[in-house]
This record gives sequence, C-alpha cells and structure tokens, in this order.
Amino acid sequence: MGELPMKNKQSLSFSSDDDTGDRPSLSEIPIKVDVKPKRKRIKVSSPPKGRKMFTQDEKHAIIAGVEKFGRGRWKEIKDYYNELLGDRTSTQIKDCYRTMLNKNEL
Repeated sequence: MGELPMKNKQSLSFSSDDDTGDRPSLSEIPIKVDVKPKRKRIKVSSPPKGRKMFTQDEKHAIIAGVEKFGRGRWKEIKDYYNELLGDRTSTQIKDCYRTMLNKNEL
C-alpha cells in the first residue's frame, strides 16, 4: 500500500535557553484550580394552575358529544361545544369521559 503524504509538522522546543523569564515555570503553575460548580437553571414561569373540576353542564356536553360524534372524536366534541368546553383540552375531555364510565355516571 502507498503511504499517505505527511503534512508539514512544526517542532516545538522546550529548552530553558529561550525562556525570557516572564512566563512561569511548570512548578509555579497551580495544580488544582477551584472552580465554582455550575448552578442549575431554574425555569421561570407562571405558577401552576390548580385543577378545575368538570361542571355538570360540561359533563352533559361531553355525553351529548359522544352520542353525536362517537367515542374518540374529542377534538370535534370540543369544537362543537366550544362555549362550554373551550377551556378544556381534548385529553381532559377524554379523561373526564373515561372517569364517568368508571364511576357509572353514564
């Protein structure tokens, strides 16, 4: 196999003859340097909102929406009953329906 061409390398001289005296010797350099640990960044945001229970009107809207659109169509139910469910996410609506099923509230 052929050899790869070598790039020009510069040699460094570490002799004490060319020391000018303004640089510290290796014995004068501190071995350990105290470094402050990094601080964890704290995310600044608004305080967490508390949980808001579903009202009976919201629950009735969810039940009516499931009858009209079917289970799993949470976005359509939210959009259709936007006046009642506008502050809720599709996931919250789904979870409320599942809870009503588990508690036999349907």
